Amino acid sequence: MYPFTALHDGSTINVGAVALTAMQTPGHTLESMSYLLDQKALFTGDSLFLQGVGRPDLNASAEEARVHAHLLYQSLQKLLALPVDSLILPGHTNTPTSFDKIPLTASLGNLRNQVKLLQLSESEFVETLVTRIPPVPPNHERIIELNEAGRLIENPIELEAGANHCAIS
Repeated sequence: MYPFTALHDGSTINVGAVALTAMQTPGHTLESMSYLLDQKALFTGDSLFLQGVGRPDLNASAEEARVHAHLLYQSLQKLLALPVDSLILPGHTNTPTSFDKIPLTASLGNLRNQVKLLQLSESEFVETLVTRIPPVPPNHERIIELNEAGRLIENPIELEAGANHCAIS
């Protein structure tokens, strides 16, 4: 609903002395992207959280959720191929946060060891995800509506800017 320039896998945006590289990471949604900053920090959106991974079922049938879970596994493998010292910066958290101005981040190596879902085979990962799908967040449709309109008219904390229901651990 608002002007934008589409990015594709591998697209790079230079901002001053830094480069931001787009990485397609479908799974949570088909259009999910992560962004690698100077090959050091990775903004993972809703693909990879500090305690879990993105849920594959929103706006999807059970069959589509399973397909999305396979895509998410492949996307996460792509991210796991980055250097272990890559700094992971998710779009938000899946657990309550104190908003204390302390960055919510971890190294990719730490997440690889701490998030058990990242240690599973593809078939185990998919089965685990589809059996752990939580209820759809009550404000899911409102969040989509605001995202599509490109505006924020409500308190972002109430719209799950902090902890939210987009992850499975």
